Amino acid sequence: MKKCYTCMRALQIILMVPFFIVLASAACFAQTTLIAGDISIVGFNANSPDGFSFVNWVDLSPNTVIKFTDNGFNSSLVSNTVLNYREQEQYVVWTNNTGNIIPAGTIITIQANSATAPTATVTNIGTITSVTNSSNGSAASNMSLTNTSGDQIFAFQGTGGPSTGSTTATFSGTLLFGFNYSGSSGTATTWQALGAINGSTSYLPLELIASQIAIGPNVVGGQYTGPTTGQLSLAAYKLLVANTANWTTVGTTGTVILPTSTAVTFTAGTPPVITSQPSNSSICAGTNTTFSITASNASTYQWQVNTGSGFVNLSNGAPYSGVNTATLTITGATFALNGYQYQAVVTGASTPNATSNAVTLTVKALPAATATPTSASVCSGTATNIALTSIPTGATFAWTAATASGTVTGSSAGSGTSIAQTLSGNGVTNYTVTPTLNSCPGTPVTVAVTVNPNPAATATPTSASICSGSATNIALTSTPTGATFAWIAATASGTVTGTSASSGTSIAQTLSGNGVTNYTVTPTLNSCPGTPITVAITVKPAPTATATPASASICSGSATNIALTSTPTGATFAWTAATASGTVTGTSASSGTSIAQTLSGNGVTNYSITPTLNSCPGTPVTVAVTVNPNPTATATPTSASICSGSATNIALTSTPTGASFAWTAATASGTVTGSSAGSGTSIAQTLSGNGVTNYTVTPTLNSCPGTPITVAITVKPAPTATATPASASVCSGTATNIALTSTPTGATFAWTAATTSGTVTGTSAGSGTSIAQTLSGNGVTNYTITPTLNSCPGTPVTVSITVNANPVITNQPSASTICTGANTTFSVSAANTTGYQWQVDAGAGFVNITNDGTYSGATTAVLTITSATAALSSHVYRVNATGGCTPAAVSNSVLLTVNTAPVITDQPTDRSICGGADATFSVSATNATGYQWQVDAGLGFVNILNAAPYSGATTATLTISSATQALNEYLYRAVVTGACSPAATSGSALLSTADNVNPIITGCPADIAVNVGSPNCSNIVTWTEPTVTDNCSSTILLTSDHHSGDVFVAGNTVVTYIAKDLSGNEATCSFTVTVTDVSMPVFTSCPEDAVITAGEYIFTAPVATDNCSIVTVEQTAGLASGTIFPEGVTVQTFEATDVSGNKATCSFTVTASVATSAQMGKLNNVRVYPNPASDVVYISPNTSSAHEYVILLQDISGKVILQQNLTAAQNDLRLDVKDVSKGIYFLVIRDASNQKIEKIIIE
Repeated sequence: MKKCYTCMRALQIILMVPFFIVLASAACFAQTTLIAGDISIVGFNANSPDGFSFVNWVDLSPNTVIKFTDNGFNSSLVSNTVLNYREQEQYVVWTNNTGNIIPAGTIITIQANSATAPTATVTNIGTITSVTNSSNGSAASNMSLTNTSGDQIFAFQGTGGPSTGSTTATFSGTLLFGFNYSGSSGTATTWQALGAINGSTSYLPLELIASQIAIGPNVVGGQYTGPTTGQLSLAAYKLLVANTANWTTVGTTGTVILPTSTAVTFTAGTPPVITSQPSNSSICAGTNTTFSITASNASTYQWQVNTGSGFVNLSNGAPYSGVNTATLTITGATFALNGYQYQAVVTGASTPNATSNAVTLTVKALPAATATPTSASVCSGTATNIALTSIPTGATFAWTAATASGTVTGSSAGSGTSIAQTLSGNGVTNYTVTPTLNSCPGTPVTVAVTVNPNPAATATPTSASICSGSATNIALTSTPTGATFAWIAATASGTVTGTSASSGTSIAQTLSGNGVTNYTVTPTLNSCPGTPITVAITVKPAPTATATPASASICSGSATNIALTSTPTGATFAWTAATASGTVTGTSASSGTSIAQTLSGNGVTNYSITPTLNSCPGTPVTVAVTVNPNPTATATPTSASICSGSATNIALTSTPTGASFAWTAATASGTVTGSSAGSGTSIAQTLSGNGVTNYTVTPTLNSCPGTPITVAITVKPAPTATATPASASVCSGTATNIALTSTPTGATFAWTAATTSGTVTGTSAGSGTSIAQTLSGNGVTNYTITPTLNSCPGTPVTVSITVNANPVITNQPSASTICTGANTTFSVSAANTTGYQWQVDAGAGFVNITNDGTYSGATTAVLTITSATAALSSHVYRVNATGGCTPAAVSNSVLLTVNTAPVITDQPTDRSICGGADATFSVSATNATGYQWQVDAGLGFVNILNAAPYSGATTATLTISSATQALNEYLYRAVVTGACSPAATSGSALLSTADNVNPIITGCPADIAVNVGSPNCSNIVTWTEPTVTDNCSSTILLTSDHHSGDVFVAGNTVVTYIAKDLSGNEATCSFTVTVTDVSMPVFTSCPEDAVITAGEYIFTAPVATDNCSIVTVEQTAGLASGTIFPEGVTVQTFEATDVSGNKATCSFTVTASVATSAQMGKLNNVRVYPNPASDVVYISPNTSSAHEYVILLQDISGKVILQQNLTAAQNDLRLDVKDVSKGIYFLVIRDASNQKIEKIIIE
């Protein structure tokens, strides 16, 4: 303090000299005094170059010294415990010589300066003051870290050890941090816990429990790689560094690159806050803009852009600058940036980083003007029609106008969305148009408008007169030349056809009609129309001839009568004639107003007639005259003979073909009915009677009649049949006997047979005078009998034969299944029956049933069983049906089954499961046909459907899959249905899904008793950890306040394990660890045996220490120091006792004699062994001659237990002590002038 006061006075004196101020200030800084946890090791490398890094959690003042060693500690007692330090490796002394405070959070690296030849140790901050060997204090090049078997590093302030190379030195100083690693071949993951240490291992001193890191197995290098920013305090980083999960390690040959930067690495503090957000920007394309923010606690800025796929960092480069400042500048923004979003990420000394609001850049596109058309050619005197549009749409337009060539008038500057100005002259005008959108002007465009003059047309001839059907020939020319011409045509008077609007250099159109047509011709030159001119064309009509009739059909030998007229009237007519088909005579060419010529033959003649009016011939017309021949009739047959009632079939044809026919009829002989006059191509009339009728037939073709012909028809009579009997009824299997006769007699008979109802066999078609056929079946057969006389069949007669069949069962009875006490019926349907008899087979054959209390309807088609009992089950029933014909019909046999209601034999039982497990409920029942499980969730039972979590809802076993806690305490039951009611309902069963069962801890250790270890007052206790199981949880939390391998201090410690499952159920397991101190105290000083002259004797009281506690030392025998010792041997005994009752004894003798010149000397050549002894003590004098000795064995009170005179010559002397009690004794050996007293223990 005095030195610093002097320095400060110097500062006051030389205040005006800054350089000396700095020097004086640095000199006045005292080093920072550190405590455990003020630094942490954050990296190490045991593969060359060896080294490590540490971080300071507090500021380090200039001149601060921190020492590092790879020495170890012999126990987990505090570091300064006597003899607890193994001092045989190196010390590295680091000093902050920067003259400045090293801020907390700075990583400092210390390592050998070369991987191949480490000649010195270097650091990135401060200086390495010294590197020494702790065994002798000599200089060393670096701290050598063992890469195979591991090592440790301790940081401390203070002296350390005495540098004597002792394995039991005493450490002096303050430990700051401990670091332990396993090495490439080491498997340890923590500090040594048992046994002696070596150069690669160490216990962790007690004061570093919270300031240490141990990494393994198989690790030769590692480095903290967790967060170094974002925490609000350095204490938070310290916890992260202590967690080895935040370290990256290497094994075997790996090398860690330790940091060499001088920057503060761990930063903590208030995160940045944005105080002013950026704003959206809207600009024209190609211009500049900026986005700015302000923020507190900011250290860096990073602007980001979102182009549609998320925000990414920007880099400086066109169009961006200032991407790492508070203001982002965008230069010459293109429209491609429109809609991009920007934000700034601000970092500070601590996280989280601050991210600004996202802002949008709106880049307004420069409009591009489009003129439609982009250039134009207009006629003089017409208006421009130029539409103006833009991309993007919505721009406004302004233009200027200038004549580029020729002479043009009517143009002017203006604005709008179109240019519509009437221009005159002959030349070119340029319009320059500039678009503007959202105040952003676009690039001007130029529209060139060419103004063209109008042409004058000339037609040659200027007018014309032509016949209808002739062509116009009008040549068209223009001034100036080169024009094109277009015309329209309009009828000025009359009717003219053939005109049409068109274009070209001449008008050549074929016109028809009667009237005048005007052509209006417009010339066009360079798309500019001239003044139209008109050309008048007069069309003279061509006459149209009309022949009446227009065509004719006449009979051969008749005359034509064809009148000829025209439109307009007044035309003359001339014709020619030509046969078109067939053969026609009598035709000739001629002229006039009618054609009247007599034609013969069979064919067609065409007359071609041409009209002429005003020298204009009309279109010829053709009149076709058909000359028809007279037909000849033919009848096939020319005569016929038919049966009465039959139809005539007379085909009528003609030559030429195609004639129609008409006839009359007359009876020539006998009596015939059915004939009549008629027409057609055949005579088909049904005639009856007996006689002859004549038909007279006249043909007509094309209204021309032919010569009549006659056809004679002879009618023969039909016979009538008689069957005896006319109908009959027979039994199945008997014959018919039907006799057949006719009127008139002599007819033959043929018949057919058809079953009209039922089924009848044995019938067949046949012929003869009787029907005798054996019929079978049940039904009606009709015989249809046809008589024939002179090939004429008579009217058929029908004979109906009824065949009666044997009884037949048509509907069999059906088996019946009913419930006990119910009624049932068996029914049968039968044909051809007159009676029924029901029968029953109860096991001994069928017997007839009589009506009684159980049965009714025993002789009807329906048997009724009333109140059926179970005894009737399995009875078989049938019926015999009798009729008019034998044998009787016997029905099928049917079974009666009488069922009973279902009965539950096994009830469902409660189930207790874990949540998520499966559960089943089962029921057993007799007479069951169906099951329906129900659930009561608290509102009554409802049916269960097969849907998760349920299956088997309609079976005897209901399955609940992955039952959740929600189903806890639901009730389940089954409703069992059978063939008979009532249904049976099971009892309710409870489902419990709540886990109320505690976990089970097995292997809980029994109480453990151990002795304390040496030199500690504690011991490491190990046991087999208990295991835990649970009925539901696979994840069970097993916690304990102690674990196997922990260090236990002397005394009783209750170790408790607590197992907790996911439902909160707990189980505990406890046992007691008793650590007993059995180590005796140790006398660190005990006086040597003394030989004095009788009188006062002062000695130093013995001193004892204990591994665990304070030691009480008491004198149990002898005299106090400073008292008068009498002549003789006084045994002085002191006893040291620790708190556990362990005792140690310190004894020495004081031999006092009267002060004479013959005072005895000391025997130095006698050895006593063994010590302790049990049976024999040997005394070995170092002499070759016989020598006399007196041997005395005294207890600690000085009492002589044994006395013996022995003579020794080379051989050892033997003292038998097997009968001496165990304890501490003094052996006194004397010869004539000397003696030796030695403490001995008898066991």
